[in-house]
Amino acid sequence: MSHQNDDSETTNDTVRNVNSIPKTNRLVKAKTYKQGWNNDLLALSKFVKEQVFYVVVHDFKNDSDDPLDVNNGAICQHLYLKKFPSKVTNIHMKRATREEMTVYLKDLWSTALNTKGKGNIRRELSSEKSAVYAAINEAFRKLVLNCIDRKIPVPAYETFFSKKKLPRRYFIFFDVFYQAGRHNKQLWKVVTELNKGDNLIPYGSCIFEAHVMTTIQENYYKWLFLLLSDVDEVKEEYFEEQFKMEYEYCDTEANKLPMELIDYHAANNRMTQDVEIYFDENEQDKCRLLKVTAGDDRESIRDTERGELEMLVEEVREKHQHMMELMKGKIRNVRAIKNDPRANGMTDEDVKKLVSVEKKKLIQFRTNDNCVPPESKKRRTSNDHRSRCSDLKVQFFQSAKEMLDREEEEGLITSWERVYKDILNNHMVEQIELEPVMGEPSKMLTEFNKVVDLEEIMAQAGKENRVNQNELQASSYVAL
Repeated sequence: MSHQNDDSETTNDTVRNVNSIPKTNRLVKAKTYKQGWNNDLLALSKFVKEQVFYVVVHDFKNDSDDPLDVNNGAICQHLYLKKFPSKVTNIHMKRATREEMTVYLKDLWSTALNTKGKGNIRRELSSEKSAVYAAINEAFRKLVLNCIDRKIPVPAYETFFSKKKLPRRYFIFFDVFYQAGRHNKQLWKVVTELNKGDNLIPYGSCIFEAHVMTTIQENYYKWLFLLLSDVDEVKEEYFEEQFKMEYEYCDTEANKLPMELIDYHAANNRMTQDVEIYFDENEQDKCRLLKVTAGDDRESIRDTERGELEMLVEEVREKHQHMMELMKGKIRNVRAIKNDPRANGMTDEDVKKLVSVEKKKLIQFRTNDNCVPPESKKRRTSNDHRSRCSDLKVQFFQSAKEMLDREEEEGLITSWERVYKDILNNHMVEQIELEPVMGEPSKMLTEFNKVVDLEEIMAQAGKENRVNQNELQASSYVAL
């Protein structure tokens, strides 16, 4: 009991001391209080990975556009300085003025920006980017294995990106790849189920969705090669007889796309077959441009979407023929070597090196056509915020981002997320869980209001519940 009193007195003394600190000394006290300073650095590291990454994704390409600059960077000025003060726990900053808090936050940011090793902001961003890449890769691997198992052709990646014309196919992109990229199941669950989906909390930002699109297109053939060249993962007969791609089919009676595609495959699409999504051209409410129907018009919607899908595949298939044959040749070569490495005089290490070289030749957005692998990445010695992205990748990313910006202005993204939440709450198949490079920083400012903070969502939900309970109690008193 005496220990509890001592602890209480110590806490009260600390609070009194903090309140009596002159403003001129407050910053010195805060920065020299190691526990408070280090805790805020840890909170900043979490903030960078959970929020900053999803509105910046890439470092900027031009020297003058570093978004992480402490004085002029868009991230620091328009996101960090506005969002992070509520996460500061240093007891010496409890009564800080706005000016003092700004100085403290900038010192904290500069420390994290220049520190070496764990906690470095650029390192945390790179770490999160690697985690996102790995999550999308794993989702892609499972999707392809499911397709092979059911003898369904692997989807053309171009068919994943249209909410308006191919909503059922886009549902797979959003539910499988975009959700995997966010790799935060708790956040996804809360945003989906809060008020049974009747909320306007976004799942992410346009810049992050553009990043997911870019990642899929860039690594599509590389990921297929790595999976299919693994003789332990995919047996010979499965590769030769059951692996097909939508690009292999054409608009002829003899070689048409099969009737069964991934769109109605329960292992890859959680949306039930009892409903369809369609775009209502006559709708005036921007939040309801996309709608869900379970009526008699479903067959017509399916036929229309199937026609759009076949037309798109036919439009892009020709440019994929060379890459498909190249990939399959490399897969057969590597599989033959792995099945009998001694016959080729190769060690396991030699095989690993061969796979490493061959996979680089299948990366999209290369700047040449002779299949020369990209140059090895070099350690940065200066201007370490500059991107290594090729111009083709930058152009695709920029184009995807601009397309999504237009969709957001039109209300299509808000409408899509409303429909998606409705489907997951009311029309979902019960399923076993399966194992910015931009020209101007100002273009990124529209993304900052889409940062999703799980702690804020939960706090707001708790606040609303308390208000409702108080209103209920007040009404009961009135009744009495």
